[in-house]
This record gives sequence, C-alpha cells and structure tokens, in this order.
Amino acid sequence: MLKRFSTLFLAIAFLFTVPQSTFANSGWQTIGEYDALNQWWDGKGWHTSVYGSGGGYIRFCVSGHSSDNLFTVYDYDPGTSGSGGDDDMGSLNLKSGECATMYVEPWVDGSNGKVEVYIASYVSGNTMTKLQD
Repeated sequence: MLKRFSTLFLAIAFLFTVPQSTFANSGWQTIGEYDALNQWWDGKGWHTSVYGSGGGYIRFCVSGHSSDNLFTVYDYDPGTSGSGGDDDMGSLNLKSGECATMYVEPWVDGSNGKVEVYIASYVSGNTMTKLQD
C-alpha cells in the first residue's frame, strides 16, 4: 500500500513540475496567425481580424510590445452597426510572449455554430497576436 501511495504521489508531483507550456501546446489549432493589431480602429482600440471559434476555450498569445498591455476579447456580432454592439468577453494584461486562455462557449451563436472573436488593444505597431482554438 505504501508503495502504491509513493508511486501515485510521485506521478502527481511530476505533473506539477512539468512546465505548463508542455501541455498547453498540445491540441491547440491556430485559427488566426500573427495578425498585427492594425486592422481597424474605434473607441475600443486597434483590432485584429475576426476569427470563428467552435466554442469551448480559445487561447491567444501576444508579442512585440514593450510592457504590460490590456487586451480585450470581443464577440463580433455582424448584425450590429460597427463594433458598438459587440460583447466584451473579458480583458487581461499581458506582456510580450505571454498567452491567455478564455472560455467562450456562452457566445456561440448563429447558423454556423461558432463564436466570432477579435482582440482589441490600445497598443499598436509591432504587437502581434496568435489566436488558437
């Protein structure tokens, strides 16, 4: 019994010592490849293009900016005028090279069964984003 407990404890300890990126990279499919935050501007900041996600979780990574910056993920509602009716799904401060994961299932809608997402920030220039589903 003690040997089983020791083996289980070591297995659990191993899971907590392996870097998160080892697990985070598996299973993600890129739906938006490094798209500069310069597609369009409104009161919400610079935007990426709009990408369709099947729901569940999305992951986005940012790079190229010099300090912490606020990034907001929006649900694009094409039936509204401009981006004024889009839903704010959440905001995070991220440094260059960091990634964030968000649960977007509640925003899946429309006949395509997808949530249409874009990322906005007031930082522009060399900031790049990568969106994964």
